[in-house]
This record gives sequence, C-alpha cells and structure tokens, in this order.
Amino acid sequence: HLIDAPAELYTVTVTAGDRTESYMCTVAARCPLPFFLDFTPREVTVVYESDSTRVERTFTPEYRRLRPNGDDCPPDCVTATVEFRFT
Repeated sequence: HLIDAPAELYTVTVTAGDRTESYMCTVAARCPLPFFLDFTPREVTVVYESDSTRVERTFTPEYRRLRPNGDDCPPDCVTATVEFRFT
C-alpha cells in the first residue's frame, strides 16, 4: 500500500528476486496492488518514480497462511502486505 503518495502520474516497480512488476498510476487509491503468484521472497524492493521524485525502499515481508474457504477446505494461501510510506 502506498501511504501519503503525491497526487501525480507515477510508476511503481516491485522487484523480488528475478521477478519484476511495474504499474503506471494516476491516483494512489487506483493503482493496482502488485502480487507474485506462488512466490514468497525474503526481500521485496519497491521503487516509486514520478517527474519530481524517486523513492526506493526494501522490505522483508512477514507472511501469513490463510484458508479463505475455511480451515478444512483448500486452498492454503500465503500472503504478505507491505506499506510504502513517503513521510
């Protein structure tokens, strides 16, 4: 999640290991959330770039397991969320 993102056209690039996803965004609330299917890297690097700003942060995600259909039903999912703060 981007917290306090400036209101301008920007690109978010997320890199984990040899995988990279980039997104062009116009409003922070409407930018898609990047995800990597079947991949739980130890570190994730997020780069925010606009005409006036470049900010890079590296995160160590904390993963959690969940079963969205109940404890006795597949699938067994692993998820993590990081917050990218500008302030």
